[in-house]
Amino acid sequence: MQRYFVKDTWLCAGQKITIVGEDFHHIVRVMRMKPTQTIQIVANGQVWYAQISAIGKDTVEVCALERIDKNAEPPIEITLLQGLPKGEKIDRIIRQACEVGVTHLVIFSALRSVGSVPWDKREQRLTRWRKMAKESAEQAQRSKIPEVSHADSLEDALSSLAQDTVILVPYEAQDQDLDTLKQVVNKVRNDVRSVAIVIGPEGGFDQHEIALVTKYNGHLLTLGPRIMRTETAGIVTAAIVLHDLFG
Repeated sequence: MQRYFVKDTWLCAGQKITIVGEDFHHIVRVMRMKPTQTIQIVANGQVWYAQISAIGKDTVEVCALERIDKNAEPPIEITLLQGLPKGEKIDRIIRQACEVGVTHLVIFSALRSVGSVPWDKREQRLTRWRKMAKESAEQAQRSKIPEVSHADSLEDALSSLAQDTVILVPYEAQDQDLDTLKQVVNKVRNDVRSVAIVIGPEGGFDQHEIALVTKYNGHLLTLGPRIMRTETAGIVTAAIVLHDLFG
């Protein structure tokens, strides 16, 4: 069943909500829905069944029917600090991160990032990225849209984290005797309230950035003998963390 996020408000049975913009287009033009059909709507993190009651020229009116108690959100906050990759790789990262359960994405300009976000196009890029996050959250049947932001550097991204955040840093250096992700998770599992996963761009981390994550008490770790792409590593790490901590 199709799910749509609506304005943040507290709903009650029988309350009517107006849907406009791209969601209107998707309901009417793409899905070709008609009055009396049922959809799911999300408001303030609450999921409801809703029935389409009327379709106007550019609006869809729906009536809240019954609240759905099922919650698809992870029990902890997971933030992905992603070094900006080149091209459209970031699109794939955003979509899959939202699907797997990441709650925040901070896209930072790493020292080895080939791509960049010009200051005069930042809001345009953020609008596009946030739209992807919304669409992916709807597809994954989530009850919250992951937040997406941009940081000018890794230090800016790290400084935005809460003090009790456990910072996990998959590191591609194969000549170091690093703990595995499972070993690190086992060490910190009793203290975890929020997790941040730090992923470098295609060229990996600069040594200055490695020193920086160490300063912030980040845990350097290995994901195994194979080197993963930047668009793969964060998704794999988030999935393993959620599985190992909560099954």
